[in-house]
Amino acid sequence: MGCKPLNSELKIIFDDGTVVSGADAYVISNSPYPDTTLELHFNVATIKSAYDAGGEEAVGNLVAHEMTHAVMGATTNLGSFSRWFIEGSAQFIEGGDPNLANAYANNGNNVTASDAIANNIDNAGVIPGSWPVTELNYGTAYAATRYLDYLTTNEYTTSDGIKSVMNYLSSDGGTHTLDQYFAQAGLKNESGGDITSEADFVAAFKADGDEFIDTVLQPTFSNGAADIGGVGGSDAVGDPTGASGIRDTSYAGAVPNITNLTDNPLLGFLEIYPTDNKILASSTMTFQVGSNVGETIDVSLTSLSLEDLNLDALDVVSLGNTAITAFDSALNNVSTIRAQWGAVQNRLESVLAVTATGIENLSASRSRIMDADFAIETANLTRAQIMQQAGSAMLAQANSLPQQVLSLLG
Repeated sequence: MGCKPLNSELKIIFDDGTVVSGADAYVISNSPYPDTTLELHFNVATIKSAYDAGGEEAVGNLVAHEMTHAVMGATTNLGSFSRWFIEGSAQFIEGGDPNLANAYANNGNNVTASDAIANNIDNAGVIPGSWPVTELNYGTAYAATRYLDYLTTNEYTTSDGIKSVMNYLSSDGGTHTLDQYFAQAGLKNESGGDITSEADFVAAFKADGDEFIDTVLQPTFSNGAADIGGVGGSDAVGDPTGASGIRDTSYAGAVPNITNLTDNPLLGFLEIYPTDNKILASSTMTFQVGSNVGETIDVSLTSLSLEDLNLDALDVVSLGNTAITAFDSALNNVSTIRAQWGAVQNRLESVLAVTATGIENLSASRSRIMDADFAIETANLTRAQIMQQAGSAMLAQANSLPQQVLSLLG
């Protein structure tokens, strides 16, 4: 994809569902392209649902698609490109065969289908023009980008396919347009005519794209294996050997699950996670603070190394403003975690105080039961004995009085 961006700031944001046009993911810019301040948004609900349903592959391809936009946004004049090229390039990297196959099937699975796909390029607008998300639009964009790759590797030129296009567009500070690329590329259409502008390319795709789809693409998108690069294709994008020009352009093959994964898949970008959803390495400890089940307090132990805070690869000399933003974000993360720990500490201290009071009350209760006051209990016993003896004496006197009265009467 041409030159890598140099420490371009990429804010990764996890949305709660309120997203642009209901998109699962999208990249936006806050300034003209090329841009060093980009935002990569993910709709957490829909992506998590897809992932939980076994869609790891689809999620991986979605990220690849959006990261293609991010790389182009950071290195090229993306705002000047037509939608067919923007989305087609992302589909080219992601693996656009399924979209093209569906567009082909939905339009009749025949020459009429390929003709409809080729002529649909007229619907491609320039950002911020509206372009509905449909299988036909994405299939057209993918097919047109494949055709551009094909023309740049056939007998009319010795360039390296879409790679040469990206390299040109990202050179000279990323100021080039597609018209400028076509003006210097020396491309020709199938009839041998010169292609010197984007309009010439669009006309060539409308004239010859249906045959290209039927003869070159259709036999491959039906089974997932595609020849990206036309004749030779020694530098075809995604070719692991750099020689065959063959790669799998299905969703499964475009972003394969390989074992030699990089430690920094976003190399060249300075990833900034907002403080409210920054994902840091953490573990959890659980404290039992009550006598019943569920009376616990969970404490998250969070790692705050330089790598976790995205401070391990800062260029404070060349990109001072970006570095300051990264430091601010790191400080916010540290402050947030300190606040969380302060809240946990307050909860633990409160539980400790309540527990100490409970212990004191239980001890007093036990003392009242086990350690009676001897003097008071002795006095109570004496009182009870006196009352008992007095009662017995009075009862004896009461019993003798009737006898005394009878003796007097006799």
